[in-house]
Amino acid sequence: MNLLRTGLAIGAAALLALHGTAMGAASTRRTPRPSRQAARTLLAPQADAILDNVVDRLWDRGDWYWHEGRYEERVALDRLIIRMEPRFIEPYGTAGWLLESLGRDQEALALYRQAVAHVPERWETHQDLGMFYYQHKDYPAAAEEFRRATEQPGPPVYVWKMLAHAYEHSGQLDKAEAAWVTAGRLAPNDPAVSVNLSRVRALLSSPAKGG
Repeated sequence: MNLLRTGLAIGAAALLALHGTAMGAASTRRTPRPSRQAARTLLAPQADAILDNVVDRLWDRGDWYWHEGRYEERVALDRLIIRMEPRFIEPYGTAGWLLESLGRDQEALALYRQAVAHVPERWETHQDLGMFYYQHKDYPAAAEEFRRATEQPGPPVYVWKMLAHAYEHSGQLDKAEAAWVTAGRLAPNDPAVSVNLSRVRALLSSPAKGG
């Protein structure tokens, strides 16, 4: 662990000790996430244990800020957690969502891009960035991120659905069809998949598809 991360962990631990009584009653313990455990780095055992404990406690405390409606402080807390453990992906998503809700889209976009840069092997980081682009109607950029999400381990079927929608909106109907076909293999009983696949195939066979 470098000196900055050590200092952050020690400072955060001190703050938790000062405010633990006031905030602890409202905190909801979360089950450790797989990404949280996978994000742990190879540190000296004592330093690793301190950092792990502090990050876990800070993450738990975030619920209190959320339920109290203190969103600015929750975003600040998530940013602190990210600085201490940049491969823990959940704080990027919660802070990004809150920043969007607060009308600070560019800050949210920067955070989603930071998540992709630090943890490119997780489908969730690409999905979050892709959804931002999709909601802002940048469909080619959205399709690229959804495509990258599908190349990572374990993406659920809805990632393929979003990829198909993004391809269609960006005029790439052949790729949209292929994405729906894959979604159909993953979820053969999903009626939305068959409906959308039939619709896209109808568009592909239409004489006006190129217009």
